[in-house]
Amino acid sequence: MIKTRNGDAFSGIFFGASLEINDSAYLMKMVQQIKSAGKGEANGVRNDTEAFVGVGADHAMSFDIKDVCDLTVEGVEVGNPEKLQNGEYLTVLRFDIID
Repeated sequence: MIKTRNGDAFSGIFFGASLEINDSAYLMKMVQQIKSAGKGEANGVRNDTEAFVGVGADHAMSFDIKDVCDLTVEGVEVGNPEKLQNGEYLTVLRFDIID
């Protein structure tokens, strides 16, 4: 799920991120808007679970990283903890960078 700074929330299948220097974005498919920051409620939040939004048959959307305040991805393992000499654990997250 992605929550934006303006209060909108979207759910879908997280399928990657574009990490360019000036144009970084999170990418999702099969996106549904589950919360909208509108003027319909006293606190500015309406539940607007609708049909899929986004572009194309896979309803894809990209979210500028600067506009995202929370990203939750369920079912993703970030690595195996490695034990340090002092007995603490360090979780390692490894990326393959392709130029």
